[in-house]
Amino acid sequence: MAGGLGSKLLGYRLSHNTLPYGINSIKGAVIVSNSSAVSDYFVPTKLTPGWGSFVQYCPTTVTVIPASTPAGKYYNHSLRCTDANITCPANYYCVGNGDKVACPSGETSPAGSTSFSACTPSVNNPPASCVPSPACLPKDECGTDNCGNPCGPTCNSGYFCNNHHICQTNP
Repeated sequence: MAGGLGSKLLGYRLSHNTLPYGINSIKGAVIVSNSSAVSDYFVPTKLTPGWGSFVQYCPTTVTVIPASTPAGKYYNHSLRCTDANITCPANYYCVGNGDKVACPSGETSPAGSTSFSACTPSVNNPPASCVPSPACLPKDECGTDNCGNPCGPTCNSGYFCNNHHICQTNP
């Protein structure tokens, strides 16, 4: 099979002022561009070491991003040059456009989630009606607030907090 410049077998010439276009690398399809007004670059795509070095030491005017991102994955938009999609972390979902979206506050999702429906209320999240208050009980009453958090003074050794929020001696 013959290969030449402009192929995965040999590599690509990334001319100056190149708008984003797709190429095939040893790691898969990527989108590359070059905003330099004067510099052209050779993009080595045949062997992993050459490709890895190009991505790691990417020229400042060059951009490399994955050509596609499957659901459950995203790519780091803060990196100008990356060929890697990353598994969507817990508490996010990734629909396959390269972005990760946070679940709403108080909800969680497993790593690799692909849709909003994966976000479910957190087990440790109190119900929405639960609003703890620092002054939840009169100062001389023990017990818990409406969220189940300890509230008021604790009973001394040998006492317990009864159903009426009063410290009572142990029977």
